Amino acid sequence: MERAKAGPRTTRTLTQEKAIREFVSLVAELETLGYFEKRFGKDCIDDPYGDGPARWIERELGIADLWPLPVHRLMQDHDLFFDIVELLHDSAARPLRRWLHSHGECGWHNELFEIEPGRVAYRWRVNKILDRSEFGYRLAEEGADVGRLVVATDDARSTLVRELIERDDGEPANQVRHAIELFRARGADRNQKRSAVVALALVLEERRHNVLTSALAKKDSGALFEIANGFHIRHQDAKQKRDYDEFYLDWVFWVYLATVELTNRVVGEQGVWQPSEMGSAFIARRDD
Repeated sequence: MERAKAGPRTTRTLTQEKAIREFVSLVAELETLGYFEKRFGKDCIDDPYGDGPARWIERELGIADLWPLPVHRLMQDHDLFFDIVELLHDSAARPLRRWLHSHGECGWHNELFEIEPGRVAYRWRVNKILDRSEFGYRLAEEGADVGRLVVATDDARSTLVRELIERDDGEPANQVRHAIELFRARGADRNQKRSAVVALALVLEERRHNVLTSALAKKDSGALFEIANGFHIRHQDAKQKRDYDEFYLDWVFWVYLATVELTNRVVGEQGVWQPSEMGSAFIARRDD
């Protein structure tokens, strides 16, 4: 099943409380459709699942009596709400076959489940709610943190992230994916964001002389590293500026991420850059 692409961001019209209510209603709908039946079993008139879902959630999160989802508790504890959103993502599976149990109007029983299509559908439905909410998070649709709540961004930055996550050019791509995962994680602190910027700086440092010089003027290339070196991002130096606002780290991250994408284009159009034991090498592309 093709992965759903993130659509244009919608206006944030839902308060946090309304978003939670819509989420709880959505979960009830998905349960009726059988999306949690692989995990919870069927709440059958002949074999009710009782408190089975609540006990399973308690084992996972350490908190009792969370099924059916208690709206007011989720409103009072947003971290708990976020944990539930992620946990149910991992529990979703799309049913492929069903049969009708008519006794006592029990309803449909489902069998044969597809996990990934179920999770794709869950992310799409939940993100439609979150994208209209005040939370500022959405479920990641790609990368190692797929299904985890990450900081929502505008369409341009979302496209940039998606392209870099899907790129496969060995270790540099792995470093970039790691940096993205660190930076956009729910509740990422200053140290995590700083580590993400450091990871991107290392990627750019390896490309500094052979790729960046093809894309940027020498003074502009050097300015990129003055940012990281002068503001206590890469090195431990008493001369570095430490009292800058955290949003500065956000700005540096996106500048560096866009520059990584720029160097990828330079490499793709002009040649193939490879680090080696003898130093960096730039191999001209041959079209034969």
